[in-house]
Amino acid sequence: RLFGLGDELDAFVVAAVVPMFLVAVLSVPIGTAIVPAFLAVRERASAAAAQALARQVALMFLAAGLVLAGLVAFAGPALLEAAGWASLPEKAARAQAIMLWMLAIFVFSGLVTLANGLLNALGHYVVPAAAQAIVPIVAIAALLLFGDSHGAIVAAVAMFVGQLANLALVYRALAARGVSLITHPGPVDAGYGQFVSQYLPLAAAAVFMQMTVPVSTAMASVLPEGGVAALGLGGKAVIFATGLIGASIASVVLPYFSRYMAQSRLIDARRELSFLLLAGTVVSIPATLALHLLSEPFVRLAFQGGAFGAAETGIVSRVMANGILQLPFFVINLLLLKFAIATRHSGRVMLAAVVGLTANVLLNLVLMPRLGAPGIALSMSLSAAASASLMLLLF
Repeated sequence: RLFGLGDELDAFVVAAVVPMFLVAVLSVPIGTAIVPAFLAVRERASAAAAQALARQVALMFLAAGLVLAGLVAFAGPALLEAAGWASLPEKAARAQAIMLWMLAIFVFSGLVTLANGLLNALGHYVVPAAAQAIVPIVAIAALLLFGDSHGAIVAAVAMFVGQLANLALVYRALAARGVSLITHPGPVDAGYGQFVSQYLPLAAAAVFMQMTVPVSTAMASVLPEGGVAALGLGGKAVIFATGLIGASIASVVLPYFSRYMAQSRLIDARRELSFLLLAGTVVSIPATLALHLLSEPFVRLAFQGGAFGAAETGIVSRVMANGILQLPFFVINLLLLKFAIATRHSGRVMLAAVVGLTANVLLNLVLMPRLGAPGIALSMSLSAAASASLMLLLF
């Protein structure tokens, strides 16, 4: 409503692509991979050994995140030039400034996801879920107060402040449960190899699974002004739906499967997987149809007003309607991903992700000239279907 589908929102969406891609590829798998390794070490060694493992992971990611963020910041102008923004110096300068704050968010994101994963592994779900709400609350408040005068960079700065507050809350919750990640890690005798063996395939799979967003955003850069912003805004509704389902599945299902595998109960784990796939499909298909049909009133209610008019509502609602079709396939992919992690078959996920990315690029080339940004959203849904189909066959 403040910026409409113009240069300011285009700059914000483009600036967020690479840092948020790094969050999805490098940070999110930490919270996932630590759960089975942490629980296995606690079960077979001791709580102190499990804590030492978590400290070592935190230290390693912080160092790697700082180095990588510095490299991306240095390469920022070249990345924006590759996206075709060399001829728009003012727009590129805005995007580069926003990107620096987004990279700061990335540096601390791994520590947040690690702490969330440990709390979930210990059976505590409320604190990590509630603490994450601080980030959007601070960002919305900052936009209302300073958005008109300072532009979209206000949201990035506020998200960083919210991320620090989130980090403080989850680390305090861990300390209250006897797990500290701040003191010196000391030697790690158990579990680190298991963590790395889980994390690396997950990160590699995430590269291909998450590449659809930067690839699609880069391809949308050739569309008329506002095309990138329309794709990003329409995708927010999809992220809202998938995030709601994904958070519950990620928090509960992975520790559930991991405990089965730690106790060598593969048959029970497979039985539960079959039930969850059936239940997830039964629930997600009606939800998908409802959101698909209600996409226009949803977008009108959420975004229309100020600089965001009826024409913008039309294109963003078509993006949402096409993008939300991926919801049932997202549920299937996520459940099978958690099962793959628990049973140490992450390589199958990587293969399915490669197929999905290839399908996405090819379908973008076919659908984007005909449908614009909504065509890219439809391409992402169809590629998710291809990936889910292959995952079902592989498992």
